[in-house]
Amino acid sequence: MSGISTRVLALLLAVTACDAAFGEVRYKVIDLGTLGGYSSEACGLNNAGQVVGRARYSELSTTQHAFLYSNGTMTDLGTLGGYNSVARAINDAGQVVGGAQTSTSEEHAFLYSGGVMTDLHPNGWTDSGAYGINDSGQIVGRLMYYTSRSHPFVYSAGAMKDLGTLGGSWAVAGAINNAGQIVGGSEIQEYSSTFHAFLYSEGAMTDLGTMAPSTFSAAYDINDLGQIVGESLNAMLWHNGQMSSLGTLPSPHSYYSEAYGINAAGSIVGASFSHTMGMEHAFLYCDGTMVDLNSLIDPRSGWTLRQATDINDLGQIVGWGETATSGHRAFLLIPEPATLSLLAVGGAALLGRRRRRAR
Repeated sequence: MSGISTRVLALLLAVTACDAAFGEVRYKVIDLGTLGGYSSEACGLNNAGQVVGRARYSELSTTQHAFLYSNGTMTDLGTLGGYNSVARAINDAGQVVGGAQTSTSEEHAFLYSGGVMTDLHPNGWTDSGAYGINDSGQIVGRLMYYTSRSHPFVYSAGAMKDLGTLGGSWAVAGAINNAGQIVGGSEIQEYSSTFHAFLYSEGAMTDLGTMAPSTFSAAYDINDLGQIVGESLNAMLWHNGQMSSLGTLPSPHSYYSEAYGINAAGSIVGASFSHTMGMEHAFLYCDGTMVDLNSLIDPRSGWTLRQATDINDLGQIVGWGETATSGHRAFLLIPEPATLSLLAVGGAALLGRRRRRAR
């Protein structure tokens, strides 16, 4: 695809993904496998298509280890001396963050880079976990003191900063963009069940509010345009000070929805839930339309896609689902070759128009 810039390609892929709402098969499903057990879940991916998450370590154990999936291979990232770990995010440099148990069963935030897992946990807290990392290597997550206090943090240039809360004792940071803007959720007062999404930018934490009559909201991801996704009454989008509900998939997956990831073009992924436990379906939302991702894959694949957890700028999507033969598995959705052929034509036409305008 020579002559098409990465940014133009990402834009065209996002547009094509939205066109998939017309019902054509657009994605190939890749089963990411496990580390030896029977289940796995994908939590995040970068623009190189590298995927991170957690997977069962063996058939006879409930132990789960963080993994990195790259070039068709799933690598066990290990732990910090304990039994379990999870990788939650990866940046375009291939740096991975998450949480891992120590020999004392505490969970500590970690950075995995260059084949080495580094413990980021500061003194004075009992547990910690990392949830997001940007391309500059800034990391966000939570610091926990027993069960009485949880504060969001940002780790930058070797120093960890406590971001405080909106007024209560509990808060967590879930994601950070390349501008250093951080999102998450926080209690707004002590011993309260009221929990609000927040944006932390330029040293200040802003309450993003909720969708009435709910007293709960949480923000899970933010792109470089400052568009934020999460949940309140349903899956939510915050942009330019406005809060919008994304709705749900049609019945029976219409009880509730949550949005987990957003890419540079504003395409959003998440899950829509039914009244029946465990019957959620993964969705793709763009241009005002929510589409069941199960309608965009080959129905003969045997997959039921349950949750989509992240989407990159090339339209690749990760999450977890179920198959009749392999059970609970992490998946990677790749745009079909026919989609890429359309992009080559569309990209050439788009670049041609840009060149004509420049003359």
